Amino acid sequence: MNRRVPYNQVLDIYLPPFPSESITSWIVRLARANAIGLHEFGSRVYGVTAHSTTASDLDVLKNKQFLLGLCRVTGRRLEEIELASLAAWEWLLSAESPGRRWLLAPSRVPGGARQGQWTHACFSCLAQDDKPFFRVYWRFAFVTECMVHHAPLHDVCPRCSGSLDYPRMDRGSILAKRLLPLSVCPHCSVDWRIYGQRTQTSNPMLYAMQRRLLKGLSTRWVTEKNGMVLASLALDGVHRLAKCFRTEVGSRVAARLIGEPVHAQSGE
Repeated sequence: MNRRVPYNQVLDIYLPPFPSESITSWIVRLARANAIGLHEFGSRVYGVTAHSTTASDLDVLKNKQFLLGLCRVTGRRLEEIELASLAAWEWLLSAESPGRRWLLAPSRVPGGARQGQWTHACFSCLAQDDKPFFRVYWRFAFVTECMVHHAPLHDVCPRCSGSLDYPRMDRGSILAKRLLPLSVCPHCSVDWRIYGQRTQTSNPMLYAMQRRLLKGLSTRWVTEKNGMVLASLALDGVHRLAKCFRTEVGSRVAARLIGEPVHAQSGE
C-alpha cells in the first residue's frame, strides 16, 4: 500500500525543492505532481478556498499565512523556505530609493497578477535537468548570462515569442496540461529543452562581471581590481550607468566606448 510522503491529508505526492530552485517552480511542480491547479493548491495550503493567492508573486512570499501553511503541508522548516524565496534578497535596493530594483517584476498593474517577462531561463540547464526546474537567480534583473553554460539567458519563447510564464497553464487549464514538465511553453506548447544546444556564446567581460556580482551577493561585497565594493553600491552604479546609456546622449557615449564612430556635437 502506497502512503503519502510525507504522510499528510493535503498532498498525495511530495517533491522536495532542488538546490537553488525558486519557490514558484517548486510549488508548480508540487501542484502538477498532485494533478491539481494552483488555485486548488493554495486552497489546500490555507485549508479554505483561496482563489487569488497563487496568482501573485510566489517567490516573494509576502503572505505570512500562506508561508506558514506551506511549511505545514510540506514539512519544510520556515527558515529554509524563506532563504529560498526572494524575500531574502530585499536588500537588492538602490542606496536612495525603495523598491525591488534588481528583481524582475511579474506585474506592473493593480492586483499583482503574474504577466510579462518576469523570469529568464537557460534552455541548456533545463535540457540537462532530470526534472526541469527554474532557478531563483533567474529572477535577478542583472543576471542575463548562464553561469554554467556561459550563454545568454532567454526571456521569451524562441518559437512564439511569448513570455516564459510557465505557471500560466496551471491556472484553470485542463488536467492533461498540468502533467507536463515546466519546460513546456504555456502559449505554443513547444518544449524549450529542444533549444538547449542552440545558444550563443556569452560576452566574456559581461559574464565575468555578472559572476562577480552573483558571488558578491552571499558576502555583500564585490571584488574589483582596486579592492572591495559593497554589493548594493556596485548594483546602484550599474543601474545609474544603464539609466544614462538609455538616453540620447548616453547612447552616443556608449557607442564611443565600444569604438563606433559617432558624429555629433555635444558636451558628452
